[in-house]
Amino acid sequence: MEGARYLEDGRLTIFKRSGIYYARLRIAASHKYITRSLKTSNEQTAVDLGRRLLFQLEQRAEAGLPPKSKLFAAVIDDYIRHRERDRRHGKTSAGMARIRRATGRRRYRRKGDAGGRHCRGDLG
Repeated sequence: MEGARYLEDGRLTIFKRSGIYYARLRIAASHKYITRSLKTSNEQTAVDLGRRLLFQLEQRAEAGLPPKSKLFAAVIDDYIRHRERDRRHGKTSAGMARIRRATGRRRYRRKGDAGGRHCRGDLG
């Protein structure tokens, strides 16, 4: 990468793309790279934010947590699958299954959507 800064023994790379700085991080626990926008055009601020991000991700890895969080929709999908399995095994009532499905299909308004369109969750 042209003009990139390699920091922290190569675990952190700061580079600029379209006027915005990005961090490319390599966590010791996995051999994959994670690229995140630092949302700044100031190089020194980008270096500070990149180091902070690297240390946060390393702490997550040491605690046994994944470097990336799951999306809310994925968590809901997992929960619904778990509860449906309980239903098949007789641990949950049929009424509870109806409540879950109704809750999972709730409509959400998109942020900044002036047209009044709704985003329907892909939850069941």
